Formats: sequence, structure tokens, C-alpha cells
Amino acid sequence: FKFVLLTGDILGHGFRHTFNKYSTDTSDTAYKSLVKKVYSYIVWKIQSAFNSNPPIPVYPIIGNRDSLERDYVFSFVKDGDGNYVNETFELISEINTYDGWNDVFADSPTGTDNLATFNGGGCYEFTPTEGSKHSIIVLNTVLLSPYSTGANTDTVVDNQFTWLTDKLQAAQNDEASVYIVCHIPY
Repeated sequence: FKFVLLTGDILGHGFRHTFNKYSTDTSDTAYKSLVKKVYSYIVWKIQSAFNSNPPIPVYPIIGNRDSLERDYVFSFVKDGDGNYVNETFELISEINTYDGWNDVFADSPTGTDNLATFNGGGCYEFTPTEGSKHSIIVLNTVLLSPYSTGANTDTVVDNQFTWLTDKLQAAQNDEASVYIVCHIPY
């Protein structure tokens, strides 16, 4: 396999506080713009280190420090289609650093709508090699922490476990291997 897992906590402790302290524009729009640049820069640095063509894929795992709100706070609201979404996840999924980053957040060959599951809870699945009987499932275990707060997180966690159960059952039926990765081990 040739890919990199970005294991979370990209923004670090007190990132918003430091931004507000030193920025002349402390608006949410300016902050989101900086966060997007930080993610893009880190992915670019990782890809530059590998110096491959096409650039090596870098897949995000959500950490407790990655929230646009504050540490461990991920609020979910319903979008126009009635799906739960989170602003942080939507921002991360918009990053298009290399040809193919957004491919993982489109309908995948395994039938998973990764954009919906990522924006709706920070979880998704990808197959590192086309046609492979191996898949990587990325879970958002930050939501399981006793420190985690935010609107509708209980519903989102229930949805994530239903989705995971379906993915594991499908893998078992296909006799496929599954690797589960997450930020906080449980």
C-alpha cells in the first residue's frame, strides 16, 4: 500500500486562542481560511517528502483538537437533505491538495458514500489499491470520549456504529480484510 494516515490533532492546543491573539481579522471566515491552509500545507509537506508522481494519498483521521469549535466539541446539525453534518468535517473534505483527495469522499467502489459519512461523523472507508480485498475503515473515536460534547453527538455515534456493523458484515461476506484506524484507542 502507498498512502499516509494523518492521525489527527493537526490544530494543536489553543490554536483558535492564538489565532485571535495575533490576527487582525478574528472572524470565523478568516479562521476557517487559516485552518484550511494549515491542513493543505501539512498534506503538501508530507507529499513532498515522498516525492512521488502522482502524489501519495494522505487520509485524515479526526483528532480531538481538530474541531473548529473547541477541543472535543463537535456539534452536528441537519442539512437540507436531513443528514447530520459537522462544519469541521465539511471544511476538511473540501481540501483538494492532490488529484484524488476528493475521490475518497465521493461514492467509492464499495458503495459507501464517504462524503456523507465523513461530513456526518468523521468516519469513512477506502480501498488503498483498486480491486483489493483490503479496506481501511476510519472511525471518529473522539466522539466516544467522556470529554466529547456537542449537539446530536449521541445520534451520530449510533449512526457510526450502525455503519461500521454494516461495513464489517459486508467484509465478512466478501471474505475481505479490514483495518480499523482511529485517533483515540478504545
